Amino acid sequence: MKPILTLFAVGLISLPLHAATSPFATNFTGVALNQSATDDINGQLATSSHAPQTGSLAALTDATVADAPTGNVIVGPDNAAVSLTWDFGTTLDAALRRLSTVSLWFGNDADRSGFNGSLATSLDGVLFTAIGDSAHETAFNFTPGLFHNVLYNFDGANVVNFRYLRVNSFGYVFPIPPGNDPFQPQFVEVDVFTAVVPEPSTLALLIAGAGVLGFSLSRKKRIS
Repeated sequence: MKPILTLFAVGLISLPLHAATSPFATNFTGVALNQSATDDINGQLATSSHAPQTGSLAALTDATVADAPTGNVIVGPDNAAVSLTWDFGTTLDAALRRLSTVSLWFGNDADRSGFNGSLATSLDGVLFTAIGDSAHETAFNFTPGLFHNVLYNFDGANVVNFRYLRVNSFGYVFPIPPGNDPFQPQFVEVDVFTAVVPEPSTLALLIAGAGVLGFSLSRKKRIS
């Protein structure tokens, strides 16, 4: 699958042309809630392209324990492309920020048991670039009392140099009966973890240290 390099401007989101399965995403359906209360956006309010239809956007990132949902949030109208954007600020140089995981938790609703969306990043909050191969569409098995999770893991994918992260939700279309409108899922929690990219000087020291260690081990082996 070729990386998707679609650009997004504020308030403008392109709908995907076909169903996709992201190689970075793993689906967990009908599982106990295991959200994070220590992730990098915990307590941060998202900026949304639409007003939520039910619930509060604040409930998406205010978890205090792993297994207690703060509410189900339909983030925008059905049959619409909705975006949620978080600003990581300027405390860390954007060039040193690397995306590690994005965990999307959903509640149970027989009519809203699916996710269709993608992720994008930006340096200025205006021009967004889609993360290659992040477009993902999946159905959930309706299981009352349990939850669904889409977990993106970008460790090793080198998603770096950004200040803003955007989650795009296009709504899920159930194939039966045909002609359904895209239904927005019920979001319960969004957890995001980032990591720090070593500065060039630090990386150079690590490489040099590894080289010295390798030389020392090789020398000891020859002597013995």
